[in-house]
Amino acid sequence: MTDYVYDYRNYERDREFLSALDTVKVKTSYAKITLLSYEEKPLYEIQGKITSGSLSVNGSSAVRRTISLSMIASPENSNIENVENEISINKKVKIAIGYENTLKEY
Repeated sequence: MTDYVYDYRNYERDREFLSALDTVKVKTSYAKITLLSYEEKPLYEIQGKITSGSLSVNGSSAVRRTISLSMIASPENSNIENVENEISINKKVKIAIGYENTLKEY
């Protein structure tokens, strides 16, 4: 294991910043859903504010991670049951979750 290097320019590696962000009582969460091609190249992206959700990780299952997510997104992308829609139930996606930074750093 390597020693931790404190880097003020990189918020993802700034332990003090991440610890402070984790202690914020009220957080606004956002999601970025990227539609992937068969080769897992990004095709389309939708972003929005998360209203609720959960994440489950199971190392012994073939489906290792599952997510249930409710978010506010644009109306043209809301019908996920239509397989002609760019984002629908038969597509592979990549999901990134983040918080709004209400701290003074970064």
